[in-house]
Amino acid sequence: MTIRRKFSGLIMAVIVLALSLLGPPLAADAHTGNQSYLYLDITKTTVGGRIETPLRDLNAALGLDISGTDEQVAAGLTENLDQIHAYLREHIKVGADGEVWNLEFDGANLFFSDLPEADDNYIWFPFIATVTVPEIPRLLEVRLDPFFDEIDGRDALLLIGNDWQGGVIENGHDVLSTFDSNNRTQGINLGNTSKIQNFVESGKLGVNHIRTGPDHILFVLVLVLPSVMVFSSGWKPTATFGSSLWRVLKVVTMFT
Repeated sequence: MTIRRKFSGLIMAVIVLALSLLGPPLAADAHTGNQSYLYLDITKTTVGGRIETPLRDLNAALGLDISGTDEQVAAGLTENLDQIHAYLREHIKVGADGEVWNLEFDGANLFFSDLPEADDNYIWFPFIATVTVPEIPRLLEVRLDPFFDEIDGRDALLLIGNDWQGGVIENGHDVLSTFDSNNRTQGINLGNTSKIQNFVESGKLGVNHIRTGPDHILFVLVLVLPSVMVFSSGWKPTATFGSSLWRVLKVVTMFT
């Protein structure tokens, strides 16, 4: 009876620990409808990303009338893609050391959010920069001013979506800089490279991945439940809570 009670306690400890590590699900940030959002993805040798813009601003600035169902909006974007891409290239400049890199845009995508306060009428445009240096400098020069001249009160936010060298991974909410009509060109300091920060952020990414769905949570539980048992002439509970906790931590860490 004592062994059974101890084993039940260890099982509950495993479940509580796993759930506490997973935490609540993450929520995506909403777009206000009055701003554009530039996300940069940076590796040691490449720069890319995406620009997310309100559809109504595109229509107003370029004299377009893209509306209707998702299919009609997608068709309208495709029909006017060259004009839109040309406008974005004119109002987004990324470079370093006085040199501006050419941006190659690739298509257009409709943006959706489940948040009630979000503005769904956003379009995002992925791009890649034609970089002419062997290694990306940690200080970039960015000009960002879409719709500033055509529509009053517009501004834009710059976010570093991914910067592996700096330990930034899948950032969707930490704004690095704000651009407005009086502040269109800025030097963007990416900071020092950090292997430690890279490792920490990779661990956070693993935990976030685990907690994005019940299938991940159940899989982790399946992995950690055997951690409270050892095989010695048959399966038996581990001798102490401390040894079980250590085994659970090792399994969860390796999975993450």
